[in-house]
Amino acid sequence: MQQFMEEIDRSRIELAWKTKELESAKEEVENLKKERAEIQATLRLKDEMLGKSENTLSALASLLESTKKEVESLKKEQAAVSRLVKDQLEVTKGGAREIREDLDRLKQLAIDSEGRSLVDLNVYLNGRTPGLDAEYKAMERSVFDINQAGLIWLTNRPVWHSDGVKVSYIRFTALIEGDKVSLDKLREGIVKSHQRIWKCDAISTLKL
Repeated sequence: MQQFMEEIDRSRIELAWKTKELESAKEEVENLKKERAEIQATLRLKDEMLGKSENTLSALASLLESTKKEVESLKKEQAAVSRLVKDQLEVTKGGAREIREDLDRLKQLAIDSEGRSLVDLNVYLNGRTPGLDAEYKAMERSVFDINQAGLIWLTNRPVWHSDGVKVSYIRFTALIEGDKVSLDKLREGIVKSHQRIWKCDAISTLKL
């Protein structure tokens, strides 16, 4: 009987150990399941990140290509601006040379202008000329072609109508010797010089 009870006790002990081992195995299985789930989640996340990375790389490539095109366009614009600035600089230099020449000429005239006067004349046109066309040039030449002793033509410029397209009158500036040139006769000669000129007024006289 005692031997039988001892065997029962040993069986109980073995059963307890087996139960513990089974529980431990279950825990390991659960841990493995969790690890597998975590690994699967990590793999899915990596796949998503890889897809996003590919999209990002594609977007970056498109942005880089667009940036290259913009840079090329800016280079072309810069080259065009540089050419324009260079051309304007040349024009400015040419204008500066002309101004210096005019100043030198006026200085020389000032030296030789004792007893003379500067006169501004407004030459009015019969009907506004449409602009700086051939007829305008002809009227301009007809006035400059008036030559007489004591008269030196200096400059002229068109005065535009308010529409900014047509010329209302032309202002001429001349250097005259008062005892040799009659302003009234000069004005009459200007009016007679071209059929489109109907009036000429002396608007200012400056004695030198």
